Amino acid sequence: MKHRVSIRALVAVFTVGMAATGYAQPDPNEPNKKANPGDMNAEVMKQMQAEAARFARMTPAEREVAMQQMMQQMLRMSLTRAGFTDKAVQDAILQMVADQEKAREPVRVAANKVFMAIEPAGNQVNSATIGNYLEDYLAAVEDAKVQRDIATQTLDQKISFSKVPKLKAWLVVNGIIGDAAWFTGGIAMTGMMAATSLVKFQTPPNAARPAGAAGAAGAAGAAVAAPPGAAAPPAAPAAPPAAPAPNAPAALDDGVVVVVTPPATPAARR
Repeated sequence: MKHRVSIRALVAVFTVGMAATGYAQPDPNEPNKKANPGDMNAEVMKQMQAEAARFARMTPAEREVAMQQMMQQMLRMSLTRAGFTDKAVQDAILQMVADQEKAREPVRVAANKVFMAIEPAGNQVNSATIGNYLEDYLAAVEDAKVQRDIATQTLDQKISFSKVPKLKAWLVVNGIIGDAAWFTGGIAMTGMMAATSLVKFQTPPNAARPAGAAGAAGAAGAAVAAPPGAAAPPAAPAAPPAAPAPNAPAALDDGVVVVVTPPATPAARR
C-alpha cells in the first residue's frame, strides 16, 4: 500500500531510515522477543503521517531546522547500527554534513536561476541568458567540489577513516564522501530530488508573480480565445476544492507530494 506524505523533507530522511532498517528488528534489550514486521510497518507509517502533519504547520524556516535535526538523528542511528558509537567520530561526521549543507547554498542559488529559466511558468529569458546562468551554476559546483575535497581531508585527519575500511565504506555509500553514491541512484534520486531543494528560492504557487512572460502568455491566450472586436467570454466558475482524503496530511505550501512505500517484510520478500 502506498501512502502520500506532503513534505519534501521526509524524502531524504525516510530514504535513509528505510534503507538502513530494511525490516523490523528485535528489541536489543529482549533478544528472545521477535518483532512483528506488520506491527512495525504500521507504526512507521503512523509516525510518518504524524510528522507530515506537524511539518505542515511549520514555517519554511522551521521545516529546514527540523529536517536537519531529523537527518542528524538518522545518521547517528545508522552509525550506531554499523558499530561506530564513539560520539567524537559521530560529531565530526555530522559537523561535516552540516558544513557541506551550508556550502551548497551558493550552488542552489545559481541552480535555481537555471531551473526557473527552463520552467514554462518560471522566468522566461533568452538562450544567451540561460547559457550564462548555466555557466555560473557549473562554476559554483566546481567551487563546491574543491571545498568538499578539503573538508574530506580534514575529516580524515580527525577520525582517520582512510585507515578503517568499514567506516570509509559507510561514508561512501551514504554520499558523505566521494561521488560513488551519485552513480547508485537514478534520475529520481539525483535530478528530481535536487530540484526539490530549490523550492525555498522560488515564488510560492499562490503568490503574485511579477509582470513578464507569464502575464504575456495569459494575455496572448485571451486574445486567441476571443476574435477581434468580440467580447471575451465570461470565465468559467472555479471548481470547488476536492475534499481531502480521510486521515490525509495537510498539504504544504511548496505543493510537493511524496509517495512513500513502507519496507517489505521478510515474508513478502520470500
